[in-house]
Amino acid sequence: MAEVTALPDMLTVPQLAELLDCTTDTVEERTRERTLPGLKYGRSWVYPRDAVLEVLRQQALAHVRPEVGAQHAAPAPKPLAIAPRPAKRAARPRGRSPAPLPDPPRVP
Repeated sequence: MAEVTALPDMLTVPQLAELLDCTTDTVEERTRERTLPGLKYGRSWVYPRDAVLEVLRQQALAHVRPEVGAQHAAPAPKPLAIAPRPAKRAARPRGRSPAPLPDPPRVP
C-alpha cells in the first residue's frame, strides 16, 4: 500500500487501486456508482487525493459509528425527483372543420 503523504494531488485509476488494495475494475465500478469522487478527462478518470481521503473518512465514520459519521459527514444528497410526463394533448383533426349544424326548426 502506498504512503498517503507520498501520493500526488491527482490519482489515476491504477494508483487509487493500489492505495485501496483492490482491482482497477473495483475502482471504476465504485466511480460509476458515485461512491468515489472522480473526474473524467477524455477517456481517463482522475481522483483528487484530498477528496478521496475525505470520502473514505466519512464512509469509515458512518460505518463504525453511524451517529458520529452523521454529525461530521456532509448531508446525503437528496434523490433526484423524476418529474411526471406531461399529459398528452388530444389529437387535433386534420383538414377543415365540419360545417356547423343547422338550427332546429321552431315549433309554433
